[in-house]
This record gives sequence, C-alpha cells and structure tokens, in this order.
Amino acid sequence: MAATLTFRISGQGEKLYGDGISLWLTQDKSYKAGSLHGVSPKFTGMGIIIDTFKNVEHGQKHRDVTIVFNDGTKVINLDDDEKLGCNIGKMRYHEERDDFSVFNTSRIRLMISPNKVLVEVDPEGENKWQTCLSVTDTDKRLPKDWLKKSR
Repeated sequence: MAATLTFRISGQGEKLYGDGISLWLTQDKSYKAGSLHGVSPKFTGMGIIIDTFKNVEHGQKHRDVTIVFNDGTKVINLDDDEKLGCNIGKMRYHEERDDFSVFNTSRIRLMISPNKVLVEVDPEGENKWQTCLSVTDTDKRLPKDWLKKSR
C-alpha cells in the first residue's frame, strides 16, 4: 500500500505561523477524538505527526515528522515514549513573504508492506524525496493484519 499526502502549513503571524497536521491509519471505524494530536492516545495502528513548531519543553526530543505505532494495548505519550521520525526543516510557509505562493506545498509518502513501513518527505514539493524513517519490525509493533481489520 502506498499513499501520498500533499499539504501546506502556513500562516501570517510575525513569529508564530503554521503548526502541524497529522495522518492517522487506525482500526477504528470512525473518528475518536483525543489528546494525541486530535485522536485518542489508545488506538491500533499508526500515525504520522508533522509538527513545524519546536516547543521549548520538547528540547532535543522534537521531530519535524514523528511516526507512532500502537498495538492497541498502550496509551501513547509523546513526552515519555521513544520518538521515531526525522527533522526535515522547511515545511511551513509564511504567507506575507514575497516568495509565497498558493502552490507552496510539502508532501509525505507512506509505503506499507507486511513487515515494513517507509516514510519519505518532499519538504518543498519539488520531487526531492528524503527518507525519513524505515521501520522493518512492524510485526512487533502492530497486530497481524492491522490494516484489514476495523472495530
């Protein structure tokens, strides 16, 4: 399975503009709101969290792109849990800059196979893909056939 998410994180503030977006692949049949970037921190599946703002309290733990896995038995806490992902840099756009365009976009590409998840990033939508994370032990992180089941 492969999916590409094209997005733009932008704003007009002088210092604070744009923040983040998340993509969730879960076994839930419908949306379950919660405190983990908008979803319940207890889920079965995976999430890709794109966070363009470096909060001081996260220090060295910050990742521009964070990938989380949950087999449904734990509650994810990003402050305490291992942070998988990468730091990419430019993935947000200031709308007041002269070089801003409605065509400014970033992309995330997700490729899932039975025991592997590959996440690539094209930060400025220029077809310059960078590997963010390759996880080859998804069978230890997720239940078997997690994408085929829904509850």
